[in-house]
Amino acid sequence: MFGNIWVLYFVLYIFAFGSGKKMSYEEEDILYWLETASTTHVKSKKCEAQCSSSHEPRLSKTSNELYKNGLFSSSYASSLAPHQIRNQRKVSHFLTNYQRQLHIHRRLYMMSVWEKETNLTSHNIKKNSEESLKFSTWQLKMQKIARTFSMNGLNCAQTRMLKSMRKTSTPKEIRLRKTLLSAWKKWRDAIGPHIRHAWIRLFQINNLGAKENGFNDLGAYWRSVYGVKNFTSTIDSLWLKIRPLYLELHAFVRHRLHLKYGDKVNLTGPIPAHLLGNMWAMQWNNIYDMCKPFKDVDEFKVNTGMKMRNYTVDTMFTLADHFYQSIGLPAMPKSFWRHSMFIRPENRSAVCYASAFNLEDRDVRVKMCAELNEEYLYVVHHEMGHCQYYLAYNLHQPELFQSGANPGFHEAIGDTAALSVLNPTHLRKLGIIKRSKSKVNKKKQHINFLMKKALGKLAFYPYPLALESWRWKVFAGSLPTNQLNAGYWRERLRYQGIAPPIERSENDFDPGAKFHVTNNVPYIRYFISHVLQFQFYESMCKRSLHKGPLHNCDFAGSKMAGQPFAEMLRLGSSKSWKYALKEMTGSCGIEVQPIIEYFNPLVKWLQKENRRLRSKIGWD
Repeated sequence: MFGNIWVLYFVLYIFAFGSGKKMSYEEEDILYWLETASTTHVKSKKCEAQCSSSHEPRLSKTSNELYKNGLFSSSYASSLAPHQIRNQRKVSHFLTNYQRQLHIHRRLYMMSVWEKETNLTSHNIKKNSEESLKFSTWQLKMQKIARTFSMNGLNCAQTRMLKSMRKTSTPKEIRLRKTLLSAWKKWRDAIGPHIRHAWIRLFQINNLGAKENGFNDLGAYWRSVYGVKNFTSTIDSLWLKIRPLYLELHAFVRHRLHLKYGDKVNLTGPIPAHLLGNMWAMQWNNIYDMCKPFKDVDEFKVNTGMKMRNYTVDTMFTLADHFYQSIGLPAMPKSFWRHSMFIRPENRSAVCYASAFNLEDRDVRVKMCAELNEEYLYVVHHEMGHCQYYLAYNLHQPELFQSGANPGFHEAIGDTAALSVLNPTHLRKLGIIKRSKSKVNKKKQHINFLMKKALGKLAFYPYPLALESWRWKVFAGSLPTNQLNAGYWRERLRYQGIAPPIERSENDFDPGAKFHVTNNVPYIRYFISHVLQFQFYESMCKRSLHKGPLHNCDFAGSKMAGQPFAEMLRLGSSKSWKYALKEMTGSCGIEVQPIIEYFNPLVKWLQKENRRLRSKIGWD
């Protein structure tokens, strides 16, 4: 029987799509019945995100085409009630039309962003504002329509799509040393006090919208995208495993700063925030020269090596493209090289902040004002990682699933590649650095290398936790608005062991000095991405059959390492992030053990050094 049904199914399918004609409702009903009659029953509860692959069937090439057109039906019984069939048909029509329009709206909006940021004129700024308003107005209209559909009887893909559309925090009705210290203070004085009241009003409006859409507050809405019960407890448990590493680093850095600045840095207290080489004290790599463990050993001189080999900015992009191709990912399309902005334009103003753009299908680009140095070698690989993710899901998923498995995945992709590229093994292969002849010097070089990495990555972990812990308390109402600044610095002290260098009051609004606060961008994604990148990296190292310390692994050229990576990218957000993670690493949970293993040689050295110096671990 089923063999005959499939014959009828494909006859109708080929007739309808091959002729280019739009199917009637009756033809769609027949197509739906033929499909569901030929499949086995799966309860709709199984549509929810699962780690087990048994609940996340792979799509065949044929069914994926139907799926991308909004007509794909998962494995459901032919005994669905007539009203369920009618509902699914209406939802299918809505999703098909919505995704066609979404493709157009996204491209128009993203093109206006691109034009503004690569050519900063009043005309382009105004055009971007107009397109942004059009896009958001249209999205609000579509969200209202999406809420009118019943979820009863829908297949897995339709359920995930509608849920992704319904999530919003929009109200249903809109109601209304001296130099270092000077720079630190002026930055905050210029921003915080001027936006404090506007920010309070903004979060109150967003909180109202979150509550009207079924969430306790804006923080609950932000956390809901991860689909994890007790999300904050899960994040805290990960941090507790990383914290001992951070405390050793904190104690060592504090001692080195004390040697430089004397009693201005208390050996048992928190570190003054303005001395850590970063406006927000979230990454400390700019004070590496002060914290370098072995000053008698030459660095891995990446900048010098690139200059000696006559590299250019274009060379760095070519290297990144070749790296991704070497593990089986596609080359950047010709339009990438034609339209991207690699260096600062000479004849116009532009936003130089590095970013990647997804302008739909194969039109992906990057924008930055790169220079030939180690930092931009990392940035180039990071941003091209975003482009690889865009290309993968643009070509394999419908519009509504064209995003990362969760917000942390996108940031982790390029950083996973950078862990392989910016290490001694790979840099020697490129001829950028030379192998040390002395075993003693080699060991010292690796400790120095890991210290530099730790100042950029290990030092970062508590910052997003402090920032989000503060915001979530504000959103939940447990931190009153007349204690915003004091509450912020309590979280910075609790997680990071840092303190403001001068007295602060409620006339200040120091968190407002961070872009992600003023622009209402969730920040916990960066903690998650900094964990995931090491988990991805370790998995790819194992598949490339790497032997030796993890920080020495370079999986360039390994198609075995790249295959599951590419498959994960192609999934986009069509499956739960736990499923995507298991496909990639074999584990459906976020794990910190790879971080511990990566930094283990440095942590052992820090423990020994801190004991020798009798440094206090922690702060008063």
